[in-house]
Amino acid sequence: MIARIATARTLAFALLAVSIALMVPAQGQDHNAHGEHAVPLILGVLDFPTSGAPAAQDAFERGVKLLHSFEFTDARDAFIEAQAIDAGFVMAIWGEAMTHNHPLWEYQDRDAALAALAKLAPPGERRASEREQRYLDAVLVLFGEGDKQSRDVAYMNAMQKMHADYADDLEAAAFYALSILGSVYERDFRTYMRAAAVAEEVFARQPQHPGAAHYLIHSYDDQVHAPLGLRAAREYSKIAPSASHAQHMVSHIYTSLGMWDEVVVANANAVRVSEQSLLRTGRDPAGRSKHALHWLEYALLQQGRYAEARATLQMMRDDVLALPADFNRSHNAMMRASYAVDDALAEPVLARTDTAGLSLLDIATECFASAFQSAAASELDGLRAEIQLLGGEVAAAVVMSVAEGLHESANGVSADSYLLATIMLREMQALLAFREGDTEKALQILATAVADENSRAMYYGPPHAPKPPGELLGEMYLVLGQPEAAVAYFQGSLQRNTGRSLALLGLFRAQQASGNEAAAETWRQLASNWRGDLGAIQGLEYAWLTGHAAL
Repeated sequence: MIARIATARTLAFALLAVSIALMVPAQGQDHNAHGEHAVPLILGVLDFPTSGAPAAQDAFERGVKLLHSFEFTDARDAFIEAQAIDAGFVMAIWGEAMTHNHPLWEYQDRDAALAALAKLAPPGERRASEREQRYLDAVLVLFGEGDKQSRDVAYMNAMQKMHADYADDLEAAAFYALSILGSVYERDFRTYMRAAAVAEEVFARQPQHPGAAHYLIHSYDDQVHAPLGLRAAREYSKIAPSASHAQHMVSHIYTSLGMWDEVVVANANAVRVSEQSLLRTGRDPAGRSKHALHWLEYALLQQGRYAEARATLQMMRDDVLALPADFNRSHNAMMRASYAVDDALAEPVLARTDTAGLSLLDIATECFASAFQSAAASELDGLRAEIQLLGGEVAAAVVMSVAEGLHESANGVSADSYLLATIMLREMQALLAFREGDTEKALQILATAVADENSRAMYYGPPHAPKPPGELLGEMYLVLGQPEAAVAYFQGSLQRNTGRSLALLGLFRAQQASGNEAAAETWRQLASNWRGDLGAIQGLEYAWLTGHAAL
């Protein structure tokens, strides 16, 4: 068995290496590890005149381009480089402060931003135009007094006025669009379309602007609006091939549309570019983009490319050993759980890792992966232990809003993260009830989980609940011989998780069993996803019930 695993792992790495090599575009290569034969970074086009020294302008504009692509660490380095050339460079200090605000991640390091702004000369001694002073005024509001939510709205209002007063300033427009997106903490279509309208203006006037393309994708990256984002997605990776986040970001649209080939290419490139950036700046390559690696794994699973998906998971585990930072351990939990629901008995890559100090959502995800493995192995005591562990964590959670200081508290958890943890806990409880023979209880618990999931805003990537509850409930109805009920749950799950192969398989089986002529079209969709053996998927049994491994 061990020899089989080792051989499979070696083959998987070889397959993944070949796949990624075929995906790498010829343009936009970064500096190598030692800087020899360095090629300039390709990050897009913008025009941002300032009062800074001309010698510092290139570093400043590079920082702004990186900022638009959410490459915050590299952007900060560029702004500090500009300040080293021109110590009084007001807009470089503004830029450094801006790197401490991550609006779409609901995160802000206010103290670090204020420390950067403390480098500003007194108002009467600054070299700043009236326009530049407006940028400063806005950022001082962003990091000013009051709770984060109020500051975000006040900053948006300041940028709205600036955009109105400087209609020809595309940077003011782009940052205004971003401020609109950052003013709400869950997807609100009306707000997001307001941001899109502003970003569309910038994109039309400068089609190579990295922020315009990026913020359009964020505005449209849900299952309803994703078709509107295809144009920006197809351009953004070419606009900024040297930005890892730009390479990944286009897959927000592709995932929402179930375009798995494109998702694989985008995230393989994102991982590669992140590695190049780390090597270029002397950082540990084990810090490569795990967000992109997770999305790559998920897309490979949708295509039935299990060996390559296991290779990404092994890469993740190797990086955790080399760099056991929170972000690595968090993404390990996500990748482990995503893989477990397809192939629950794939050892040793699915061994549990330490979650000490991680968030409730990370702990819930790790518990869910272990619970799913226990169900697959018919180890119900293990399943009960995971339910007890997660139940205790949920009971002890302190739920806070952003206004209450969520991101300033080490103990706080958002309402959505709490809801997701309870959804996964209910799925685990339903698995136990079903395996113990109380199928009615299992169905009732899962129906509550599905209702909670449907109350959440649309999401655009790998499902936060690794096994979507509607998909699991549909599978249970199928096992119980009720295909008509199963159809509705599979369809509902697919509305939130476009093109997900296990949901398509379940829908096909339910439609076929109930004599629904739509089964042929569902099979066509599944077959268009699949790159593995279609014959094998026809006979696939549910891992949570039988322990069948998708190998």
